[in-house]
Amino acid sequence: MGLEKTSLSKSKFYFMNNQTGVIKIQATMDDVTFYKRNGKYMVKKKSGVSKSRIMTSPKFALLRKHTADFTQAATGGKLIRNAFASLLHGVADINCVPRLTARVLEVIQSDSSHPVGQRLILSGNLDLLQDFAFNAASSLSNILTAPSTLTADASTGAASLQVPTFVPAKNLKFPKEATHFQVVLGSAFIDFDTKTFVSTFAETAQIPVDAAASGDLSLNCSLAVNGTKPMVVVIGVSFSQLISGVYEPLQNSNYLPLNIVEVV
Repeated sequence: MGLEKTSLSKSKFYFMNNQTGVIKIQATMDDVTFYKRNGKYMVKKKSGVSKSRIMTSPKFALLRKHTADFTQAATGGKLIRNAFASLLHGVADINCVPRLTARVLEVIQSDSSHPVGQRLILSGNLDLLQDFAFNAASSLSNILTAPSTLTADASTGAASLQVPTFVPAKNLKFPKEATHFQVVLGSAFIDFDTKTFVSTFAETAQIPVDAAASGDLSLNCSLAVNGTKPMVVVIGVSFSQLISGVYEPLQNSNYLPLNIVEVV
């Protein structure tokens, strides 16, 4: 088996996707670990610092605090993804998890009322979550350029999207094989303390991409009032091809936007 790189270090990872052999290793041998990540085979050398030392030594006290913040960010990001899981299927890109974790970590780091390691998502600037794209390859603002009005009220649990009639050929970027499109609105109350959520979604009917006009689009989501928890609102667009009376979803990542547009 041939490897693209053969030298190892404690701080570098090496891709093994250009192996010449037919056997791909996923195992640990001595201080070397072979594993698969994002479809690529990689190898790394173990660090010389033991886990027990990192967890107990005063030298790593600050690292443990930052790790606590990162762990909270990862948990918060997972909670957001779970809240919109039904909309994310086939939409979220391969790096969505680390990108969202990094964005939630920014929120945590904006908390100036607690020390490192004890900072909280709810004490940070939740507006930093706005404009997060679950699919980095597709921007909502580039796909749908028609004017729209979004209202969201956490005190009532209501979210509403109004899009006045527009011409799809002028205000919508779509794949050439698409025959129809839909706009989707989703909202969720997310409790980062108890790690629970309630969510709901609404979508338009299938609209022909070659229609002379879309007609006025109106979407409404309603949640049971939970005034102490943040309400996260997302908007997305999907495309399909009508074949033999069935709308077949198109999974072109360049045309699958879903963005967090409001946090109330």
